[in-house]
Amino acid sequence: MVIIYEDESHIRDYQTLRATWSVKGRQKQIPAYGHHATVRLLGGVTIETGEFHCMETNPCNAQAFLQFLQYTLGQLSGQTCRDGLG
Repeated sequence: MVIIYEDESHIRDYQTLRATWSVKGRQKQIPAYGHHATVRLLGGVTIETGEFHCMETNPCNAQAFLQFLQYTLGQLSGQTCRDGLG
């Protein structure tokens, strides 16, 4: 039996301003470029071996998760999996 911890992450290329300062009477100017890149990742770690599996996806939905599971099972070829997935 193989146990894998899985998680998803959304990484954005911009920071949220929480606090800042400026000279009295001059408002802080923040450039806005109209586009913010985002990367969506699905990843998992095999408990027994520590092997890491990662896949970039867009969008991050149930179909993408099933593709990630198929990718992970392909990486674990030769090992058995419960529930008839492998």
